[in-house]
Amino acid sequence: MKKILIFLALIIIVILLLNVFSKKKSENPTSPEMTSGIVDFQAENGTYALKEPTTLSWEGRRPLIEGYLDSGVLNITKGSLKVADNQITSGSFTFDMKSIHVGSTGMGRGNDMLANHLKSDDFFSVEKYPEAYFTVTEVINGILIGDLTIKGITQPVQFPVTLSGENELHIIATTQLDRTLWDVKFGSGKFFDNLANQMIDDNFTVKIDITLTK
Repeated sequence: MKKILIFLALIIIVILLLNVFSKKKSENPTSPEMTSGIVDFQAENGTYALKEPTTLSWEGRRPLIEGYLDSGVLNITKGSLKVADNQITSGSFTFDMKSIHVGSTGMGRGNDMLANHLKSDDFFSVEKYPEAYFTVTEVINGILIGDLTIKGITQPVQFPVTLSGENELHIIATTQLDRTLWDVKFGSGKFFDNLANQMIDDNFTVKIDITLTK
């Protein structure tokens, strides 16, 4: 009987510990693998904006062809962030989808052809959706959190960033996005069979390196 009581007591202790851990985890919106962002700036309160239109870099791959990489840039036409008590509280960025430019392809040719294809309804439908938008909601522990709208579809995204500067914001960020979340399914192995080497990775890489001033 004594052994049974001890065993039951141990079970109760384990359950209580699990409940405490679960509660703490739910109160923290970041996870251990999302703490690589760096925040090191001293900025006055106010709104910081891009001096002029700039670009982001993108990369796409065909996973079944070793070393196959398409890459290019896209214009950021507008961007601003609000700072209060040395914390980013909100912001927004606008992307010109018609400006999609291909710098290199895995085939070593056909840059303009690929750019036109990316602008077509197979991919980003830029005639119907000429702009994409990113709304920043907050930055926590170096993690930029917000909503990305592409093709009229809004999805939450968050990724580590490096923030630095005095009375200006220098932002460096790299992340991977699953294009199928925004209804870009062409060449996706999740939706089409027998693609072989024509399969395109669902994830594409986005890189930004921008400066905003007050």
